[in-house]
Amino acid sequence: MASLTDNALIDKLRQRMKPSVPRHLVAIDFDSRFVRIVHAQRTGKITSIETLYSNPMPEALDLDDAEATGKFLALTLADFSKNSKTSLGRCGMLMSVPRRKAVLKPLTLPPGTQPAEMASMVRFQVEKDLPFSPEEAVIDFTITSHLDLAESTNGHGDTAAGVGVLVGAVSTDVVDHYRRIAEAAGIKLRRLGLRPYANMKCVDACVRRAEDETVMSVHITSDETEINVLKGNSLAFCRSAVVRIPPGESGQQTRSVELVVQEIVRSVHSYSSAQHHGEITAVLIAGGTGIESPVLRGIESKLGIQCELLSPDGALDLPTRGNASAYSATIGLAIAHQGQDQPFDFLNPKHPPVQHDVRRTQALMIVAAVVVLLAAVVVARGMYLGGKEETLAAYKSREKKLKKDTQNHISLIRRAKTVDAWLKARTNWVDHLALISQLAPSCQDLYLRSSFKTERKGTITFQAYAKGHQVLDDFKVRLADVGYNPQSKGSGPSDRGDYTHSEEITLTVEPGMKVDLTKYKHVPRPADDDSERQLRSGSSGSSRPGSSGYRRPNGSGRSRYGGSRR
Repeated sequence: MASLTDNALIDKLRQRMKPSVPRHLVAIDFDSRFVRIVHAQRTGKITSIETLYSNPMPEALDLDDAEATGKFLALTLADFSKNSKTSLGRCGMLMSVPRRKAVLKPLTLPPGTQPAEMASMVRFQVEKDLPFSPEEAVIDFTITSHLDLAESTNGHGDTAAGVGVLVGAVSTDVVDHYRRIAEAAGIKLRRLGLRPYANMKCVDACVRRAEDETVMSVHITSDETEINVLKGNSLAFCRSAVVRIPPGESGQQTRSVELVVQEIVRSVHSYSSAQHHGEITAVLIAGGTGIESPVLRGIESKLGIQCELLSPDGALDLPTRGNASAYSATIGLAIAHQGQDQPFDFLNPKHPPVQHDVRRTQALMIVAAVVVLLAAVVVARGMYLGGKEETLAAYKSREKKLKKDTQNHISLIRRAKTVDAWLKARTNWVDHLALISQLAPSCQDLYLRSSFKTERKGTITFQAYAKGHQVLDDFKVRLADVGYNPQSKGSGPSDRGDYTHSEEITLTVEPGMKVDLTKYKHVPRPADDDSERQLRSGSSGSSRPGSSGYRRPNGSGRSRYGGSRR
């Protein structure tokens, strides 16, 4: 029976995918405010940290623009090389994917599962739970006793019933984004790991933990806060809280401190209520945003748990004068990159081995040749005896029918996939459209074009025409207040009567977003409303506006979502 402590099983799996390890390494991590670099050197099996370096990110830089990000990174590396007098020509670059961009799922494989079978079994089980198509997924895994929600255990932490693995998956777009950054930076990307595991490696290098001790590791960045629970050598719990930390003094960051403390407290309660493997004994906080100390005091006051700031500089004797806690992810990447010790590598994920059975292939070829020969004899005899023209016409007719049936089946499969995708999204688009209609001002001020477009990725797009730019701004503020994230493009003048401004607005519907239609009321439609005449006077054609300019399919005086027309 396979066990998580089966060293032979783990060693075989890791040895199969062992990449080469360069002598000099550059680990890089960045957010919207800073890029941080750790230069490390390997001597045998020992990794020493040589230099820590950081550089502020330009405010106008868009991190989604891989080319621009890579060019800025190239300038930063050149400045780092000049100041540290270090040549980066043969260095391997390491980067990691943040938790919010990755899907993590614990699985249990059957007892006795062989290493060569794991990759195919993992992919088969996890594909149905991915938020993107399997063809667009990069899947990797590691053998671990991950305890998140205990779905891979028997309720008592006993994984003897099978082999526990933790699966990580990212979309191919994410991997391609980091590849393009490395190409623009002019340095070879050697590994693309997972940031929570990099933070765990840094904690293991800095803190001595008992095997049965449960510790929470918190890594605060300017864009998100990663919350990890470490038990033994495993990542028992992992989540990301998207909390933006603005630059400035601590007084300007009070709200951010409250939100981060709230997320950490919520994670502690969630883990403690869902798990039966012991309480969290300590919280280690890392980061370089400036709110780490206030967050520490807030957690101590709310939970009474021992809290400490992670200090890699003292524990690892690092060559730094600043706050090395901000480098926890890059330090963990550097010291853990030994070819097989880092469990996730989305550049070189574990694939099922290609097996070739020569004897079976030869046997199948012989059988196929015999079948083809027999079929040729039968067809030739039939054409000779029954008439060549009639036989050929019959085969063509059959081929045409099969093609038609195939097209029908393909169309049905596509429709089924579309319906399944909408059901899995669990988004009530009708309620969202009703809420948007309720939030809009009178149709005399704002007209929403009825061709709303909803996307599988969770967005709603529509065209808005308004009597003045301020009307559009106020409408977008109301949309933002209820939880949407309005994005605009195509802003410009309109030729629809007195509706002088036009914008295409895209709203993001977060998963699980609730809609309360009872909080807002429709304003009665004015008796002298002439919006329909103004809209018909425009060059884009005519549309009859309903409540807030939204077309009512039934043409009645009441909205399909409730309330009266304006």
